[in-house]
Amino acid sequence: MIFIFSNSSLQHENLNRDEWKAIELKIVREFQHDSNDRLAVFTGPIFGDLDRHINLSDTDSARVPSGFFKIICFRKKHSNPGDE
Repeated sequence: MIFIFSNSSLQHENLNRDEWKAIELKIVREFQHDSNDRLAVFTGPIFGDLDRHINLSDTDSARVPSGFFKIICFRKKHSNPGDE
């Protein structure tokens, strides 16, 4: 399995320890036997009116997204050659 981080955003420290981790583990377990080693998971921030803003310094601040999205793509294994 390959992990690629193309962007990053601020998040609560428990996000990847609890709910988000459970979702990602469920995805991998659900598709690991049927993905033909072709499983891609895209995750990104959802910015909106409920975003939090934090001060990083006296002159710099950052937005914490109000949510995140996840898109799952996989290639199904075929039991019969030619069934694609």
